[in-house]
Amino acid sequence: MRLIIVGCEYSGVTTLINELYDWGNERGVHHPLDDHFTILDAYHLSQEEQNGVLDVLPGIKERFQRFQIADLAELHYIPLCPHNICGPVGTMAVTHFSAAVPNFQLLEFYPLDNEVWSGQVSWKNRA
Repeated sequence: MRLIIVGCEYSGVTTLINELYDWGNERGVHHPLDDHFTILDAYHLSQEEQNGVLDVLPGIKERFQRFQIADLAELHYIPLCPHNICGPVGTMAVTHFSAAVPNFQLLEFYPLDNEVWSGQVSWKNRA
C-alpha cells in the first residue's frame, strides 16, 4: 500500500509525512509515503496507483466545484449557507468546507432527522 497525501502544507515536504514515516518506522510499519512535492507526475505511479487516483477523481472534482461556486458567490457578495447531510462524517466535511470559504454565513443542521444524531443531541423547549 502506498499513501499519497495531498494539500497538507503549502511549502516544502510536509511535516505530516515525516511524522507519519517516523511513527511507522517506530512500529515496524514500512509503507512508501509521498506528498504532492515528491510525486513528479502520473508516470511515477504504478498502474494500480493510477487506478486508485482515477477512482477518487469524481469526488475531488465535486469538492473543487463547491469551492468554485463559493468563489462565484463571494464575487457577487452573496453569503454561503451550505446544506448539511447531518451524519457525523458529513457534518465534519461541511464544517471544514465552511471554514475554508470567506463568505460562509450559516450551516443548515437538523440533527433530529438522523438516527445517528438523535440519541446524542437534545433540545430544550424555550418557552
